[in-house]
Amino acid sequence: MLSQPQSHAAEAYRTLRACILEMDPTTMPKVILVTSATREEGKTTTSLNCAVALAQQGPRVLLVEADLRRPALKTRLNLSATHGLSSMLGGAPPTGLPVSIPSVPNLSVIPAGPESPSPAEMIGSPSMTQLVEKWRAEYDFVVVDTPPVLSASETVVLSAHCDAVIVVVRSGVTTKHSIARLRNLFLRTRAAITGVVMNAIDPRSPENRAYYRRDLAA
Repeated sequence: MLSQPQSHAAEAYRTLRACILEMDPTTMPKVILVTSATREEGKTTTSLNCAVALAQQGPRVLLVEADLRRPALKTRLNLSATHGLSSMLGGAPPTGLPVSIPSVPNLSVIPAGPESPSPAEMIGSPSMTQLVEKWRAEYDFVVVDTPPVLSASETVVLSAHCDAVIVVVRSGVTTKHSIARLRNLFLRTRAAITGVVMNAIDPRSPENRAYYRRDLAA
């Protein structure tokens, strides 16, 4: 959304934004959990670009990195913050949080913070629930990047306190079996799985070639 705003991928994130904004106002989600079944399927990339897309439309957006196991946002956004979500959940004063993103005025970010020995307990704690409700009152949208469901129990626990769940699957990688397991876990908490984002689609594949042929020729 920032480095290649005219790309097909950026347009896909705008479509995702439109799907969210065009929902019934009475049921529009404010706290959106983004996850995947397994690693390397693109959930953090989707979380970041979805948050940027929403913020560029005008709403106040908070992006929270709740993946305390394999954090990536600090590096991707070149953040200098030493504190993060783990600091807040550990009782430390939230110094310098949330972090403002100068290139996207309406976007704020809370990175994962220092490594925690007990990420599941932290994310599943009453303190996390209280933070979610605090953010719900302060922002128009809260996008929460979480660990893969089949790798970390805290994602399913946290989903019970969110309004919507977006599941990221990677074309040619994600299996039907892993998606079925993910679905069954979310059914136990009655989480609202709003939709699925198919990541890494090849625009040169037969089903997409006709639509993109003019751009590809150029």
